[in-house]
Amino acid sequence: MRKINRIAVFLLAGFVLSCGDDNEPNEVNPGVYFDVALSPQTVEIDPLNADKDFFVLTLGRDESKADAVLQLPITVIQADEGLTIPQAVTFAAGEASAELIITVSLSKLEDADVLAYSLEFDEKYFDPYSVKGFNRFDGEVFRVLGAVTPENIATYVQPSNVRSVEAFMNEGTARYNITLMSPRLEAWSEDYREKIPEFTHYSILLPRSTYQMSFAVNYTTSGFWYQGPQNTIANDGQGIIPMTDGGANPLTDVTFDIPRSSGANPVPDNFNHPDYWGGVQSFFRFLHILTVDSQGEPIIPNGSAGFTIISDRDDETVFWFRSKAEPNDWFKCERYE
Repeated sequence: MRKINRIAVFLLAGFVLSCGDDNEPNEVNPGVYFDVALSPQTVEIDPLNADKDFFVLTLGRDESKADAVLQLPITVIQADEGLTIPQAVTFAAGEASAELIITVSLSKLEDADVLAYSLEFDEKYFDPYSVKGFNRFDGEVFRVLGAVTPENIATYVQPSNVRSVEAFMNEGTARYNITLMSPRLEAWSEDYREKIPEFTHYSILLPRSTYQMSFAVNYTTSGFWYQGPQNTIANDGQGIIPMTDGGANPLTDVTFDIPRSSGANPVPDNFNHPDYWGGVQSFFRFLHILTVDSQGEPIIPNGSAGFTIISDRDDETVFWFRSKAEPNDWFKCERYE
């Protein structure tokens, strides 16, 4: 009797295991994923080109499970008006990839500057152990942007997932000369140059001694006066701080913590005398201001609304810094070669 019972138990266990194997998710799961290598998260479309009012996302699936036709439902989590997104995509028999074609209303794009969307498909189609992609995709569609110029920088919009802060800070040891400034900042520079003719330009140093970065005032004497972060604060030597509050984008928006100043010889006489250094003082106050009054003067000089760093479309060595408090105040810097 015992032997019969044991055999029965083993047979039952084998049956259960067999059923378990047949229902193992990864056995029937087709392993679908958004192919992030072939699907652009940021798309630029020219509203004037009527022949190009769409873009394509590519999805892949496990090649070993690609024999049959697969109809994959797509869930549109969110999509701005102007985007037409299919609610399913079809994998042909024997094909390990499929295309999802998203159509763009060119008139809506012209009005909105950017259209955003988020998609996903059910996890029962997705292998979580896959390293090829994800079952969710977030993307943006932008109008084709022209080059950044003094005329359009106040309203210039770049893709929000462009990593301008990272691109700027990854320069290592570099110097960026500030080569162009908005009219108000340029007036400060000209006023200072009249009093200290040796003054040539402002620049950004990456890094400077123990500073992560610093702003410098340069002179023809090869001297300079620079301002950087304290070296006793919690974030030791961190002069540029990505913003995360108030809807800021940490990939593009920063504040500057640069309260400490130093000088290097030779510098002109009286270069930082109260009667002469207005152009320096005004510029550094500008870097810290929270907002400005109707005359353009700082209201809270020790606060900061921060800056948006805009990567130049045509030159990876050029960046534009635009005030978040007053977008008509900005400066352009170019890497010194």
